[in-house]
Amino acid sequence: MIERIREQTSGFTIDAEGPSDCLVAEGNLIDLILFCQMSRMSSRVEELIDVVIGAAGGDATIRGACEIVMMLASQIRGDLDAADAAMARGRAIYDTVQLSRYGHTQIVGHEVLVLMARGRLRKSLELIARYQKQSDFEVRDDISTPTLLKLILATIRYEQEFSDSAVDAMKQSLAQHSITESWFDQYAIVYPALVLRLWLTEGSSAVFAFIDDARQQGQRRGLAPLPDFLTCLEIEYRARMGDVVGAEKLAAELDLDARSNPVGALAESLGWREREAALQAAIRLAIAQQSWDRALAFARSLARAGRSGGRLRTEIKGHVFSALVQCASGSNATASTSLLDAVLLAYPEGFVAPFSEEGMTLDAQIETLMTENIDAYARRHLETIRRTIGSSMVRPDRELLNLREREIVGHLAEGLSNKVIARRMGITDHTVKFHLKKIFSKLKVSRRRDAVAKILAAKSS
Repeated sequence: MIERIREQTSGFTIDAEGPSDCLVAEGNLIDLILFCQMSRMSSRVEELIDVVIGAAGGDATIRGACEIVMMLASQIRGDLDAADAAMARGRAIYDTVQLSRYGHTQIVGHEVLVLMARGRLRKSLELIARYQKQSDFEVRDDISTPTLLKLILATIRYEQEFSDSAVDAMKQSLAQHSITESWFDQYAIVYPALVLRLWLTEGSSAVFAFIDDARQQGQRRGLAPLPDFLTCLEIEYRARMGDVVGAEKLAAELDLDARSNPVGALAESLGWREREAALQAAIRLAIAQQSWDRALAFARSLARAGRSGGRLRTEIKGHVFSALVQCASGSNATASTSLLDAVLLAYPEGFVAPFSEEGMTLDAQIETLMTENIDAYARRHLETIRRTIGSSMVRPDRELLNLREREIVGHLAEGLSNKVIARRMGITDHTVKFHLKKIFSKLKVSRRRDAVAKILAAKSS
C-alpha cells in the first residue's frame, strides 16, 4: 500500500487535497516506521528523519514521532544509550502537545523493549506493573501496547522459570499482538523459545516444519530480516541433532562467517538480534564439528558483544557457551570459571533460561562448581538452575526424562554407539554412560532397545 501511495504522489510530494509539506512529512514518516520495523538498518533512517523534520517545520507531534522512530532504530541496532536519549527527547516533546497521553503510551512499549535488551528483568516488571495500575494508561482502540506488554511479561517468565506455561503465554501473546502489528523483534523474541520446546517435545521434524512455515510467513509479511534469522535457528538445530553436513550447507548459503564477524561490513548492516543469532549458530556448528578453538572464539565474541553493548543476557549466554566448549574440550577448570562468571551475572535478575536451554550438558559442571567456595547467592542460584534443568519443559502427560535424556534416547533410536552419541552432543563417553544409567532407572528397563520402545509407546499414547 505504501508503495502505491508513493507512486501516486510522486514520492509523497504531490497532494491534491492539501499542502504538499504535510504529505512529505507524514508519508515519509510512515515509510520510516515501516522501514525500521520490517527492513534492515542503514543510514536511510537518519536521511528520512531529516526529510520529515524539514517538511514538518515546527510540528511537535511529527518531531516527537521521529524521536520514537529513532529510539526504535537505535534499539534494533543495539545502541541502547542512543535509544534512551531519543526516548527522553520524545517524552519532552510529547509533554508539550495534547497528544501527550497517546505519545507516552507508544513510548512505554519501546521503553520496556530497551530494558529487556539490557536484561533488566526486574525493572521491566516494575515498570509494567506501574503502568498497568494507571487508570488512564490504555488508549481507546490501541491494543498494540497492552499485548506487547503481555508478550514481554511472558518472556520474563520464560527467562526466570524456563517453563512450558511461559512458552504457551509467549505464543498466545505473539498471536494477539500480531493482529495489529507485525515486526521483526516480536518474532525474534518468541521464535527461539517455541523452536526449543518443539525440539524437546516433538523432535527435529517438527522444528524444521515450523521453521519452513515461519520463513514463508515472514516473506509474505515482508519482514526482511526474519527468513535469515530462521535459517540461523535451523543451522543451530541441525548442528544439535548431529546433521553437520546439512548445517554446513546452510551456513555456506547464508555466508554465516561474514554474519558472525562483528567488524565485517555485512554484520554492521544487521540488527543486534540478527548478529547474535548468527553467532549462536556459528557456535553450535563449531561444537558439532568439534572445532573447539573456533567455538570458544565465537562464544567469547558473544560475551564481549553483550558486555560492550550493555546486553546482559547476551553476555551470560556467551559465558555459558564458553563453559560448554571448555568442558567438552577437557578444560574443566576454565569451564568452572566461565560458568561461575555466567551465574554471578545472572542471579541479580533471576536468569535461568540461558543455562536451562543447554539441559543436562551443564550438570557435571554445576556439580563441580557446587563443591567450590563460591558466593552464597551464586550457590542458591545454581541450585535453582539445577532444579529447573531437571524439570525443563516436561509436560505432565509426557515421559519423566529431561531434555538431555530424551535427546540421548533419540540417538539410541538411530542405533548409534555411545562414542558417536558423545561426539554428536559434544560430551564424553563417560557422560553418555552416566545418562544411560539414569534413563534405564527412570524407565525401569535394562536394555537400549527397551528404552526406545518405551518412549515411542509413550509418545504414541
